Amino acid sequence: STEGTCTHGTYPIHVVSTRTVLDARASVSFARNQNVRLVVKNTGHGFGGKPSGRGSLSVQTHLLSEMAF
Repeated sequence: STEGTCTHGTYPIHVVSTRTVLDARASVSFARNQNVRLVVKNTGHGFGGKPSGRGSLSVQTHLLSEMAF
């Protein structure tokens, strides 16, 4: 059978390019409230296709310009 539970190596259904902390916060809240898998992607490199999980919300952080410690 070609059906299964594997979600690696396929495309997300939502993609957000975060530029601010508020963008990141809203993305996490959306994923939690909609029960959508959240994957965080910085440079686009990943192991085993995990940053591009099927049906997920991909939060891309490479444009994030705010930092606070």
